[in-house]
Amino acid sequence: MKEKIFTHVAATINDLSDLENFYIDILGLEIKYKFNIQKNLSKQIFNIEKDVEVVIAGKQDFTMELFIADNINIRNFQHICITVENRGKMLKKAEENNYPCTIIERDDAHDIVFIQDKSNNLFEIKEAKKD
Repeated sequence: MKEKIFTHVAATINDLSDLENFYIDILGLEIKYKFNIQKNLSKQIFNIEKDVEVVIAGKQDFTMELFIADNINIRNFQHICITVENRGKMLKKAEENNYPCTIIERDDAHDIVFIQDKSNNLFEIKEAKKD
């Protein structure tokens, strides 16, 4: 059995509709379970003194902890990169659902593609190499 180095990625979502519309419908994740972190534990871990709902979603060996919060994310270089079988299909669905998509075309290499959810989480989308 191969040992996993990474077990999950965490992101904060401000807009609860992103759970269904983006993470499930666009990214294709499935909700595994939900739990709440009490404010005393949240304070100890994240220095945020409030109860917070967490949704665990995943697909195959990829898992996300989605923290539901009402704060606004500040933009930085943070992003999550995933590989999909059909990037074009995912982009079309994201655009049809008004999620911002950025495609940077490059002559000397593969295009760079990003999709953003309504909470400003940024996803780099790579296409799986065909055999």
